[in-house]
Amino acid sequence: MFLAVLPSFAADSIAAIDKDKVSIFLDGARHAGDCKLEESLLLTELHQLHFPAGWRIAIVCTSLRWQQILQQRDLHYNTRGFTNLKSQLTVLDGVIFREFPSNYRHIIAHELAHIQCQCRDETMAERIARDLEHAAKLTQDAARIAGKQIPQAIPASDLPEKTGSLVAPRFSLKDH
Repeated sequence: MFLAVLPSFAADSIAAIDKDKVSIFLDGARHAGDCKLEESLLLTELHQLHFPAGWRIAIVCTSLRWQQILQQRDLHYNTRGFTNLKSQLTVLDGVIFREFPSNYRHIIAHELAHIQCQCRDETMAERIARDLEHAAKLTQDAARIAGKQIPQAIPASDLPEKTGSLVAPRFSLKDH
């Protein structure tokens, strides 16, 4: 889903990890280990779904926090992610990573499609998302045939530890 106005993030209120010039933010994490699985799965998807350099992706780690964001932004209750092109920010409901990989891959691809088409058109984004998913599958198949290692989810134990001061439960929802 595309959203015209998104939250702004204060640097001291969230944890950020720079992976290939894409920053990943964790919102709603109370402890250093919260959201590690979701972060690991997102990083795996970013091997195939390439967001532009400088883009920010936020994972909202708790359902309660996600519902708060949806209510504050007046979004539909079944929204699973949204993107702001102007702010170069995509926000994902962390619960998607507890579903089948094809489900969360599609949501990530859909948000990336909005970025690629620079549009709000949901039909266009869906069309592009399907193309992105198909291209990612072809790349994985080609790697498998060539005998190359296919990126897998990074075990949570291998992710960098975050101190409690870096993982904050909220981000600011100020308009730009």
